[in-house]
Amino acid sequence: GIAQTAGSIVGTTLHSSAGAAGSVALTGTLNSIATLGNFSLSAGSFGLVSSTSLAVVGSVIAPSTVSIASSGALTIPSGGKISGATVALGGIDGILENAGGTILASGQLRGIGTIGGDVSLMGTANSVAALGNMTVANGTQALGIVLIDTGNAGAVTLQPNIFATLGTVTVKNPNNG
Repeated sequence: GIAQTAGSIVGTTLHSSAGAAGSVALTGTLNSIATLGNFSLSAGSFGLVSSTSLAVVGSVIAPSTVSIASSGALTIPSGGKISGATVALGGIDGILENAGGTILASGQLRGIGTIGGDVSLMGTANSVAALGNMTVANGTQALGIVLIDTGNAGAVTLQPNIFATLGTVTVKNPNNG
């Protein structure tokens, strides 16, 4: 595995061409990474903290937990994919996934800390078993928390402690109406 024990990682793009055999923990609060490319783990969890806005442009895959937090906005554009048993996301300025992004959470999708803007997860290939603890402050009345879940044939389980100070919590699953 890979563990950051001190210092900072500063760069435009972080990715791994060969993957990792164990957990990856890059959680230094001074890390400054603009884009996260492909990172595939064969075992363990993946954790990344960036002190700036961060775009997940590649596939980030771990069999256990994938945890990604940004002190700016966290975005998942077309081609971005996050997959794990638990997916934990945080963004001081909100989280935005466009229709071409993908979140696969076989166990739970949850927030990290208080998210400072809307959570708009609009990926048309999302598959989330459960929406867990998530708090959104300073969102808009139009959004709050929105999750589109098309890959899950069953209902998305809503767990306690899901809050949007403005707006609503909306989960849409076309498979279940």
